[in-house]
Amino acid sequence: MNPPRRKPQIALSRVPSIQELCDKLGIKDKRKRHCFTQTALSWRTTYLTSEGQYGTDLTAWNLLSVQRDLTDMAINFLRQYEGKFWECGADVQHPRNKAR
Repeated sequence: MNPPRRKPQIALSRVPSIQELCDKLGIKDKRKRHCFTQTALSWRTTYLTSEGQYGTDLTAWNLLSVQRDLTDMAINFLRQYEGKFWECGADVQHPRNKAR
């Protein structure tokens, strides 16, 4: 039986670029922006899901399991790096729609 599929909640064309993420997170310093970009790219290539799948392999966006893994990946990134690149308590939208 195939895993359940559903349409992604956001079109690929609407996924913000890394620079847009920096803007939304309020990362203005050029060095911090560069460091954030490098950290995010490294995170994506080294992150492992609970099933041992790399973040770079999470490309089947229509699969519910991939959507959950991407959400977990984003939450874990925010938890690990909160306050390093942006102000703690800044008006940042948490992946599960909770203000952080």
